[in-house]
Amino acid sequence: MKKILITSHSFKFNLSGASKRNFYISKYLSKNCYVYLVDWNNIILFKNLKKIYTYDFSWVRFLKIILFENIDSSFSDTIKFALLPLTNLHFTIHDMREWTTFSRKKIIKKMLLKYIVNKCKILITVSNFQKKKIKKIFKKDAYVIENGLTDDWNVKQIKKKKRIIKKKYIVYVSNFILSKNHLSLEKQKEIFRDYEIVLIGRVIDKDGEKIINILKKGKYIFMNNVSEKKLANIIYYSEFVLFPSSYEGFGIPILEAIRLNRKVLVNNVPSLAHCKKFEAVRYVKFNCKLKRSDV
Repeated sequence: MKKILITSHSFKFNLSGASKRNFYISKYLSKNCYVYLVDWNNIILFKNLKKIYTYDFSWVRFLKIILFENIDSSFSDTIKFALLPLTNLHFTIHDMREWTTFSRKKIIKKMLLKYIVNKCKILITVSNFQKKKIKKIFKKDAYVIENGLTDDWNVKQIKKKKRIIKKKYIVYVSNFILSKNHLSLEKQKEIFRDYEIVLIGRVIDKDGEKIINILKKGKYIFMNNVSEKKLANIIYYSEFVLFPSSYEGFGIPILEAIRLNRKVLVNNVPSLAHCKKFEAVRYVKFNCKLKRSDV
């Protein structure tokens, strides 16, 4: 019976489908197979899709799995785990942003990532845009496996719940950093005047604090630390979803909106070109003033 080891910095695991960050799991989860899921909190063993045990994470337990369990293949999207002597390593790069911006703090991280890319057997990414970036920088081909969602994004389940926000609103889900382009919403005050704008995300750095201080003067509702179920409810009952981001690895909130039958206004940038296949997506230029016809 095959044994597969999957490591990550975060798991939202669901047996009926791929999770947000570990979209490739379901593809390799099959019968007659042991699967070890490892993150910084848990070590979970599945056999034939059934959970056998869950342990609190410890390096001793983890190293025992690596050394004694005869693992057939390993999957990781985390540099710290991927540096270990994992068998037949499949490594996932979600986006190549760190390779396109210079930072002294990231020099060592870039060196480690290059080492992992060279040693891994198969490289995985989330879109053709990222695949081209990987090919250009690492001179290595990557397999594209797009992101998926858990069962929290089920319309039938959400319909049974009352709407959380009573007002008429639209929503943008993203952490507050410069590349997410929140300030472009200030140019759209007139076109969105009939709606409250709900902004869901965390402040990551000082730039994020500045963004919020500017937006606080406007007609916005700020929310953070929102659970999957609550987030699904907010998106489902919105009028439509905004996604003005100027750069993404994939853009999972777009997928979430489509799953819940919401239309999405998406910024027309190269890193989001893979969303053109969805009928619910309308591309607009958020850095310009939108027209009624755009909405």
